Amino acid sequence: MKFYERERAILLKQQILRDQEGVCFVCGKAFTIHDQIQAAHRICKSKVNLNKYGSDVIHHRLNLVCTHDICNSAVLINPETQTGKDLIEEIKQAIENQ
Repeated sequence: MKFYERERAILLKQQILRDQEGVCFVCGKAFTIHDQIQAAHRICKSKVNLNKYGSDVIHHRLNLVCTHDICNSAVLINPETQTGKDLIEEIKQAIENQ
């Protein structure tokens, strides 16, 4: 990861943490200084999904939530389900409106 990408990732994670008011998206517990906080992709960051939807969709703010390391996998959404399709459409609309 290049320096500017790392900086962007840190700023984005901080924004997500603020938006979530410092609590895990999955379990709802407040993060502590000892927690491994992860920015989790709701639609998986796989090569298939990156090729199909593009990095702008997969790495979009709406596709990321902060979780404890043990809660990370609980946020995964199958992009083929209605929930996944709705999220992808919401992200695409947000990108168009930027």
